[in-house]
Amino acid sequence: MILLAAVLAAVVFTLGLLIASMAVSGVTLRGALPGVRTATLAGLASAGLGKLLGLILAFLFLPIVLLGPLGSILVQSIANVIVLFAATWLTEDLRVEPRRTRMVLAVVLAVFQVVAQRAL
Repeated sequence: MILLAAVLAAVVFTLGLLIASMAVSGVTLRGALPGVRTATLAGLASAGLGKLLGLILAFLFLPIVLLGPLGSILVQSIANVIVLFAATWLTEDLRVEPRRTRMVLAVVLAVFQVVAQRAL
């Protein structure tokens, strides 16, 4: 079940990033195949980092766990910001400018990821 939720979160992140690259002027994926590859790798990293960050923060800060879905969105947003920053820094295939766009995109993707995971 946990693996299915992580895969679902990765798929939602990938689709959200692909849609955002078409709809938002500050998000650019270069090329179809490199863009899909980058979005997929970022989606997998986001799902994995989100779960890891959630476990670490659950042990350190219990109130985040008590927030329920809002806490999950907060943790996943932090993971998404880290992944988007790393993906734009490590590859030329993804550009998210300006910084505010990156933050908003991370939160929107986190909301979709958490809603998709809760739908299971």
